[in-house]
Order: sequence, then structure tokens, then C-alpha cells
Amino acid sequence: MVGTSTQPALSWVPDCEAHAHTPQCSNVYTHMVDYFWQQPPNIWPPQALARCICWSAILACEIMDKSKLDDLKDDNAADEHPELRDRVDEIMQERDTEGFEALRRLTRYRLPTFQAYGNAAARYSKTFRSFSSPYIGNQHRVLLSTIDRYIQQAFAEQSQQVLTLSAALVQASCTGKSRATREVANERFSVSFCLREEDDKQLTYPPADTLLRNFLLAPKTKEAARSRLAAFVVATLDKSLAELKKHAPPSPSAWQDHLAAGATTTSRGEGQTALVKGIISRAKALERDRSWLDISTKGAASCKKLLAFLRELGMSSSSSHRAEFIIVLDEAHTLAAHKFGNGIETETESILGSLQRVLRLYTDAKSPIFFLFLSTNSKLEEIVAPLRKLPSLRKDLSYTLFPIITETIGFDLLSHKEMNKAIQARPTLETIVSPDLALSFGRPAWRALYDQAHESESERSRFKDVFQLVVDKMKAPDQRTATALEPGPGLDIVQIAHLAWASQRLLLSMADEPIGRGLSRTLAESYMRVILTIPVDRERVVTTAPSEPLLVEVCAQLQARHGTRDAILLEILFQRHLIAKGERGAAVTIYLHIRAHDKVNRKRYDEIYDKRNNTPNSFVLQPSFIFHRPVRLLDWVRALVVDSVWQLIRKAIPIGGADTDAVTFETAFADAWICTSHFAQAADEEVIKRDNLWNYFFRGVGLQCQPGQEAIDTVCPVLFVKPEAPFSKDDFGALYVQTKNRAYAKKIGVISPSVAKSRYDL
Repeated sequence: MVGTSTQPALSWVPDCEAHAHTPQCSNVYTHMVDYFWQQPPNIWPPQALARCICWSAILACEIMDKSKLDDLKDDNAADEHPELRDRVDEIMQERDTEGFEALRRLTRYRLPTFQAYGNAAARYSKTFRSFSSPYIGNQHRVLLSTIDRYIQQAFAEQSQQVLTLSAALVQASCTGKSRATREVANERFSVSFCLREEDDKQLTYPPADTLLRNFLLAPKTKEAARSRLAAFVVATLDKSLAELKKHAPPSPSAWQDHLAAGATTTSRGEGQTALVKGIISRAKALERDRSWLDISTKGAASCKKLLAFLRELGMSSSSSHRAEFIIVLDEAHTLAAHKFGNGIETETESILGSLQRVLRLYTDAKSPIFFLFLSTNSKLEEIVAPLRKLPSLRKDLSYTLFPIITETIGFDLLSHKEMNKAIQARPTLETIVSPDLALSFGRPAWRALYDQAHESESERSRFKDVFQLVVDKMKAPDQRTATALEPGPGLDIVQIAHLAWASQRLLLSMADEPIGRGLSRTLAESYMRVILTIPVDRERVVTTAPSEPLLVEVCAQLQARHGTRDAILLEILFQRHLIAKGERGAAVTIYLHIRAHDKVNRKRYDEIYDKRNNTPNSFVLQPSFIFHRPVRLLDWVRALVVDSVWQLIRKAIPIGGADTDAVTFETAFADAWICTSHFAQAADEEVIKRDNLWNYFFRGVGLQCQPGQEAIDTVCPVLFVKPEAPFSKDDFGALYVQTKNRAYAKKIGVISPSVAKSRYDL
């Protein structure tokens, strides 16, 4: 948005060293600039094309952030970055070669992937900064109390034998698993190791403990893996004790500060690095000429020594009714991906399985030291394997496993505050598409990333980084990655991507059959579908597509970009029994509703965005809310029905109204708006009451009523307001929809206006 800025002016003084250009640094654009600089001034005016070429040349260096190219791609984008626009224009007009290179020496335009300690560019990363921002919610305490309850259950008299003092925390991407465990570590002594695989395509946080991951994955046989994992457990206890004695931190948070000191986006802290190196060295010494059983016998003594020292610090109780020390393995599915078999054996064991085998020996000792495995579940089935599938336990099923933890995440932590702030400030229609409001819904990560952007950046630029993150998470695989992915049940990998986009908007539930369960698991693994619960038997994973405007917008734009045909997709899904049948009429109703909503917003997109460089009917992803946006009710109805029906509807008058003074439908609803970019399930009749509908308009969601309702199937909030005028809660009504979902009509009474007690009801 263009306007008077209260932010400090950008500094053009270089804040990092000049880059020694390599053959990988493209010079094509530089040659173009040199050519134009040799021309008369009137050939090189400060216009959009010239500015874009110059800016492209500046960013052509391999260390520059290419995503910044959009900042000056056209006049609209340049208006969002007026100081940068003026600076580039000045460089062009003055043929300022030094100024050209000086822009390449600004941290804010470089990739945040430099070598680590104290590097300003790395610390500028939004991911890094958001991870260290104030924590919101109490999910970490829910997680900690769950772990303590598991310890109490394991140590209770006459309780069923627990297999290991460990559990898995499994949840979709960007739900705050790593951050929650960090907050747990501030209240209870812990060590955490990230075993994430190498990925050059995206910058993630926390960074991986690469040395430890490679060390744990090195064994080539089952016995070697067990020996290494046994040595790793003992070494972790021993070296943690040694480091604690050395630094004697007064609290768990002080211990974490020591481990994290000097950490950046791309590297662990100095204390963490020293701890990992010490663990590896100690483990190598332990595993020499010893079996894994011999190594594990040392573990009990190591546990006692560590717990005794924690009691000396006053940080451990003697009652053992809680977890006194927690060892976290982040991205634990990395260990599940490596399996071994010996000779004629048909059964295999993963490295994670080897670790769980080792940990069984610690259960009988009843030492309150707990292992927590975190996973974004690319190997979900290995992490949550049912007890019956564990080879060594088939003859003795008296053991029990702790339930998988899925619920300790926070959603909508800021939405209530932001909605109330907005309604008190007398919002307008543009408020709905404000990132401050839209990003407050769903995962806290969206708003945290947005809020942690550099204070000098425009709203569009701040939003663009968050938008691109979700695009990277949700986009369909390309040819280079397709061969590395396994097709899901019943669909190929591209169809699964289209299903992920549609399910985020159309309220689709996967069929409760093996093929549907597998598909549900696949969507959770790869497309951010949230895990509601994993039953104790671990036979299935219950997932849902949460109501998140940002995720919905990205899915809608990807559908437009790839030409997704939801009607054909729904037909395939129903025919192959991949989604729950339920009320098929409800699915069709939602599809038609959203299709009409999208048609209106797509028309607006085509009118606003310059498409001179694109083929007809193409769609280019835009870091803004294109489809999550209010539309006029009249435009929506017109897009919903054929023209002949529209002509009848627009002239319709109320039943029983006099022809002489009755107001037509078109006149009555001239200033009516709906905002339903996606649908969610209504829990009960209270949520469809008029007093509650305004917040669903803010969220851009329509409501599907529970099955079996005779009068109402779907409900959408309707706002009555002039396009630029402010509105209040009193300006809302409701659109109630009945779906005739039968081959033969069944007599159903009309919808009573009293259901919502509003003066605005359809």
C-alpha cells in the first residue's frame, strides 16, 4: 500500500564485503546495462522496463536474493518500494557503476545463507528471528505435562509394562514442534539434536546437527547400528553430565542459552557443537570391541550420576514422578528411512528401530529420562508403527506403547485479539485482506514470520516471503523431484497435489478404508494437512485441512495456475472410493459455491494485473490475496447460474410483495457482500447464529452444517455495506442454503428467519 511512511529511511551504505564474482555469476544483464549506458539519456529513461533490467543485473550475482526481483518488476511493485525505486533510477541516470556494486553489498538484498557465527546476513533471516521471538500460548506446558504423565504411568504399580520411555510428537509442517520443545527445554533440562537431511533448496531452522546425523546413519548392519545407538545413548548422558558440571547452569533456560550461544540460521551454537563432538568421541570409544548389550549396561550408572547432579542443582526431585531429563531427536524420520536385514531374515530393522530396541533396557531401571522423537512425518508409518508390527514382540504383546502426541500445537492464537481490534476500529472490506488479520488465523508461524520482517520493508514485501514459503510447501512436484517421490494410493503424485489444494477448500474427508487412510497420511506428510489424532492402536491417522486463509489463498492460486478442474477431480475421488461419500450433494454445493466465488475474483485479477507477457487465460502467482477476498453477492449469484436464470433472479420480489412498491432482489442486495474462499464444518447450531457470523466473514469461511439437517445445509455470512464504508457487527446477515440431495424430492419446510434473528437473512 502506498502512503506516507513513518519507518526510518533505508541506508545505502554497504554493510557487507564485496563478492568476488565467479563464473556462476551471470553477466548477461550487466552487458545489457552497459549497452544502454552507452546510449543517449533519452534512450534510457527511468521507466519500468529499464528499471527492471537494471535491478535484474544487480541481482544476477549468485549471492543475491533472486526473490527480490519482484520488488521492481513493474510500476505497481516499485510503488511498494519507493526508496529502492528512486535509488535505482538515480544509478541509471548518473551511470553510477560504484552505486551499482554498492547495492550488491547490502545485507537485505543477499541470500541469508552465509557462514555463521555473528554474521549479520544470517541473523537477518526471518526464520531465525521468528524462532527467537516471544513464544505465544501454553502448548509447551501441555507437551511437558503429557510427558510427565507418561512417566507416572510407566512407574505406577501394577501398570502394564511400557516398552520404552519414549514417545513421538508427529504433526504437519510449520506447526511449531521444534519451538515447543525449545520452550520445554527452558523449564526442564534437555538436549536436542536435529537430524534433518541436507536440502539445498530451502533454508530451515533449527539447522541440522550434521556430524551427529552422519555418525548415526553410518552403520551398515543391524548389529553395528545397535552398538552405535547404545553408545550414543550412554555418551549423551555422560557428556551432558560433563558439560553441566563444567558450566553449572542455575536453570534449564541458562543451560539452553549456553548451548545456543552464537547460533545462526545455518549453524548450531558453540555449546551445542562442542556437546555433539564430545558425544561422538565418547561413543566411538564405547563401541570398540563391545556388544550393544554390554554398552547398554553402562547406561544405568550414567543415568544415576546425571540425576544425582541435577538434584545437587536443585533441579530434580527424588520422587521420580516427572521426566527429569529429556533427549529430543528432531526430524527423527531420518533414522526410520535406513533399514537393515541379515542374511535369510525377511524382517528388517531401521536405525530408529535399533534405538528403540536399545531404550527397552532402560525401562526396567525406571530412570526418569525421556526420549522424544519429532517428525514432520515423511516416514510417518515408521514413526507410528503399531505394536503388532514390531518383530520381536509378536509372541509377547503384554507391552504397551505411549500414544503418539499430536495435539500440542497452537492454532488461532492471535485471531481473537486481531478480530476484536479490527471490529473496534470500524473495519472496511480491505481489512479482510490485510496480512495483520489474515495471517492471525491458523499456524502461529505465518504471523511470526510476517512480524519479524525488517522494519523498513513494505507490507507487500513482508507478505511475499511468507507467501513464498507456503507455495514451496504446497506446490506440485516437478520432473526432477517426481522420481524421488512415491505415488500415493490410488493417485499419482501430481493428482495428489491437486487433491491437497482442493481438500483445503472443499472440506473433503478421506475415506475410512485402507486406501483412504494411506491417502490421508500422504497429505499430512507432504501437504501440511494437520493431524487431529492417531488412535492408540496406531492403525490410522485422522487428519483435516484447517481453516487458514493464507493456505487457502496459495491453494486457490495454484489451482488457477495449473488449471485444476475440481468437478473432474471429485468424480475421480468418489469413483475410486478415496474420499468419504457422505452427502454428495453437500460436496457439490460447496464446489459450486466456491467456483462462483473464484470466478468473480478471477475476473478482478484479469482486470487489474498486467498480462502482456503471458498467454491468454494464464495465471501468474501473486503475493497478495486474490481469491480470499469479499465479492458482491449479486456478482456471485450471477456467476453461479446461467444468464437466463440470473435475469429471473435479479427481478424477483419478496413472496407476497405488491408489484407496485416491492424492491427487487437486485436492488435489495446491491450492497451485500460474501467472503467464502473455503468451507469448514459447523460444530453445532450456535455457530450459525447471527451474532457469531461476523468472525467467519473475517476468516473468509462458509459453514457446512452437521449431516442430517432438514432445513439448512450450508451457511455463509453476508455483510451489508458500501464498498469503502466502515462496518460493524450489526451489519451482518446470513445466507442459508438447502441442498436437494435426492433422486426424488422430499417435502421440506422453508427456512425460518428466526434461526438467526437477523434483519438480513436470505
